[in-house]
Amino acid sequence: MLCLEYFSRMVKVATNDSEFNYHPKCDPLKMTHLTFTDDLILFARGDVMSVQILMDCLSNFDFASGLRMNILKPSLYTVGVYGKELDDIIELTNFLKGTMSFRYLEISLGLQKTFGSLEGCLLTEK
Repeated sequence: MLCLEYFSRMVKVATNDSEFNYHPKCDPLKMTHLTFTDDLILFARGDVMSVQILMDCLSNFDFASGLRMNILKPSLYTVGVYGKELDDIIELTNFLKGTMSFRYLEISLGLQKTFGSLEGCLLTEK
């Protein structure tokens, strides 16, 4: 848990950057991520700069802690992000594009929900 606190503080500092845009549903609470045991859900608006800031946090966390994301499990879920911007985000993250609906903790989640399948998940929305 101490490692996740370090990650949370790192993300908080990084997202205070004026170039970071919160996921539209998360902006009022300034929420950027959720964690549950070894799962991590990241939230950002669907623009390359915001995603880059979160990916930099993951990279810095890896360097500082030695903990790495399982490269076989990350997924990217987007709403309203298309074309070159989506291609750029997929290239930047190297995450597989997930599809709605999906299951997390044996709960079926769909487009009406804002959460995603984790162990490395990034949710973006325009």
